[in-house]
Amino acid sequence: MRSVVVALGVVVFLGCGTDFTGEAAVASRSEALTQVTGFGTNPGSLSLWLYEPANLGAGAALVVALHGCTQSASAYAATGWNALADQHHFLVAYPQTTANGQCFDWFTGAQQSRTGAEVSSILQMVQHLVSTKGIDASRVYVTGLSAGAAMTNVLLAVAPDVFSAGAVMAGLPFACTTPQLAGLGCMSSPPDQTPAQWGNLVRAVNGGRPAPRVSLWHGASDTTVQPGNLTEEVDQWTNVNGIDQTADTTTTVGVATKREFKNASGVTLVESWSISGMNHGTAVDPPGCGTAGAYILDVNLCSSQYAAQFFGLASASDAGVVVPVDAGVVVPVDAGVVDAGTTPVVDAGVSITCLGEWFGTNVNHFTAGRAVLCNGRYCAVGSGDLLGNSLDQTWVRQTAVGRFELGQCGAQADAGTGAGGGGGSTSTGGGSGGTGGGNGATGGGSGATGGGNGATGGGSATGGVDGTTGGGCGCSTVDPSFVLLALVGLIERKRSTSRS
Repeated sequence: MRSVVVALGVVVFLGCGTDFTGEAAVASRSEALTQVTGFGTNPGSLSLWLYEPANLGAGAALVVALHGCTQSASAYAATGWNALADQHHFLVAYPQTTANGQCFDWFTGAQQSRTGAEVSSILQMVQHLVSTKGIDASRVYVTGLSAGAAMTNVLLAVAPDVFSAGAVMAGLPFACTTPQLAGLGCMSSPPDQTPAQWGNLVRAVNGGRPAPRVSLWHGASDTTVQPGNLTEEVDQWTNVNGIDQTADTTTTVGVATKREFKNASGVTLVESWSISGMNHGTAVDPPGCGTAGAYILDVNLCSSQYAAQFFGLASASDAGVVVPVDAGVVVPVDAGVVDAGTTPVVDAGVSITCLGEWFGTNVNHFTAGRAVLCNGRYCAVGSGDLLGNSLDQTWVRQTAVGRFELGQCGAQADAGTGAGGGGGSTSTGGGSGGTGGGNGATGGGSGATGGGNGATGGGSATGGVDGTTGGGCGCSTVDPSFVLLALVGLIERKRSTSRS
């Protein structure tokens, strides 16, 4: 009977049972993972797969990423953590189980303790990597999807001295159940306990250790693990952290509603992300973040990037070049190939208040809360200025709280020649002005000598979105690298249009 119950729990838990389409798609990623053996006695019979960036230094951080049912380590590498490790120089460990239909055992009472077999194996993995890779033991984090998310909550509860923070993707509260059949009840209808009741379950096993910080994620249309679990998780972890259940800030980020729960010092200890329209899975935003597949869902939201920010591994303004701006001072930035001898000039005009400016891809702006999706593209928050596609690189300036615009702080409200630097390589023109406006006439956007996807001109110069005079894919003056960028942008636009 027990084996039947476990199998039922696996099949229903993730709904992954018959869809293995993601496995072939991740074959190339699996080549980047190295299996590590000899990390301990391994009572949970888990395997350890590792992604180590080439530039990993001493004292690096470690992220432990746990796959969902029927998935594998290589499949879960599609969530974008490896690329983040390359960028921010940390290690990613992917424990893998082949038991219970490839489900981590989060539901057995014996496993919900520090001495549980699978928990012990994972803790041995961490200790081994701290010893052999020079990992900073104070910078170890854990994340996971579904069964891996439930196991993430287990690890945060029983070993907060090992994991200082975690990101839970479509999970359940710790110790929601111990009988296996009741686990299905938690998934479909989690018990409505008080925050103190949920918190007591953690305090019973955490040995009085300080509570970890927790980032909680859930699709609002999840039909496998009901979204009500998110509310109970918030109740549990806010209570364990000694804070109330009233969000201190609530913001909209793309298709998600983010709520932050802070302590008296203003530090976010718990955050929750409810993703509108998303079913069961981990949120990604290809091509810049992850690869969509079974239960790895393209909703134009990079959960791994935000989790890395929550862990302190990436900056919230991690969007390329961030330029501090003094009032009235134009700061020229070489963001590409600048024509020799060209000096940005600012025409006299009506000055604008500028709180800051940033240069990067539109995915970066979206991640940092400066851009939103609009009809398959990206637009600046507040102003609605069209920024373009995911890989387009643009300048975005902030002119008021909650208002961002296309352009640099040096540009004037009615700029003629512009302030230089609207795009990938700056010459004349730029900002969001210029003759022709939009993404700049002679300049702007993310083109070569100028903007949009074009050469001299582009953006919304003379002739529409891709430019007619200028724009398009440019002419003989376009650097080949920018032609490639333009082609990638067009492919992305086609992909976005077909998806919508």
